[in-house]
Amino acid sequence: MMANYLIVDDEPLIRKGVGALVTRIAPHWTLCGEAWNGIEGIEMALKYRPDLILADIRMPEMDGLTMSKKLINKAISIPIVFLTGHDEFEYVQQAIKNNAFDFLLKPIQENELIKLFNRYELEYGTKNQLKQNEMTLLEQYEFFIMNALETGDKQGIQNIGHWYHDLKDYINIRSFIEITIRIINSYLMKHNIISSGFKLIINESNITNVIQELQAYCLFQINEVKSNSKNELIIRVKEWTKKNIQKNPSLTDAAEYIYLSPTYFSEYFKRHTGETYNQFVIRCKVKHAKNLLKDNSLRIYEIAEKVGYIDHRYFSKVFLDHTGMTPTEYRKKIIGTT
Repeated sequence: MMANYLIVDDEPLIRKGVGALVTRIAPHWTLCGEAWNGIEGIEMALKYRPDLILADIRMPEMDGLTMSKKLINKAISIPIVFLTGHDEFEYVQQAIKNNAFDFLLKPIQENELIKLFNRYELEYGTKNQLKQNEMTLLEQYEFFIMNALETGDKQGIQNIGHWYHDLKDYINIRSFIEITIRIINSYLMKHNIISSGFKLIINESNITNVIQELQAYCLFQINEVKSNSKNELIIRVKEWTKKNIQKNPSLTDAAEYIYLSPTYFSEYFKRHTGETYNQFVIRCKVKHAKNLLKDNSLRIYEIAEKVGYIDHRYFSKVFLDHTGMTPTEYRKKIIGTT
């Protein structure tokens, strides 16, 4: 397999050393470019579309994490391996959130780099082009999964491992999982459910565990559909909103919580609840405020803060718009206190 990689690091000696090491252990990989910060890294990624990016985390002008976020925002799906130091654990945690493919600890060890490229080959490596009979086998697998999900065939789901064994010479494990997840998501969408996602680290030694997790995921989703008299996604986000009402949760915050884009989440919430997310948040604030108003020791400005309003006058206006009374009037006339 001929493949290209990009190095993004502000230290020329490290770029040179990494390049020499890759040439020695993976000669079929070609260095397509070197960048000294994230800004150049994005430019070269867009220009060369490498198969892999090796990037330092801390760099001037734009660091590796920011570069990764911007590539994701541009829908550029390139696996990124971050080069990290012993003292950069917090950065590594952030990189995990950015869907980093892997990490290499500096100074880079040859055996770790070998493992990295072996893992890449396992997950992304190209297989032989599918012949007609093999394509038919893949189509049979797709039909099998959809049928097993729709009929709730839990015994059939246990055969996923056998299907992968039959197909592994033609598609890699990542493709096999992506095909399966695509079908699962289609099944869930038919039943007005959105999956929370399926993400696993894959390496040479855990393929069996990955298949078992995939089977368990299928079984879990079958149970979700069967027991889903209500929309679990909406229930989950509403509960989260109520718990975080003092933090003034935004639509973007809620969308991130359930791994959806803000635009899609906004449409989804409105379609399934009949109100916008912001309308729901305000209802929660007013309801919570009503309960807090029962405590006569709390001042109005304190209650405003507890439901996420810095300006207590604006809070009073919102409360008036939704109840027909100011907070003070509500406390006096409904609760019976002065």
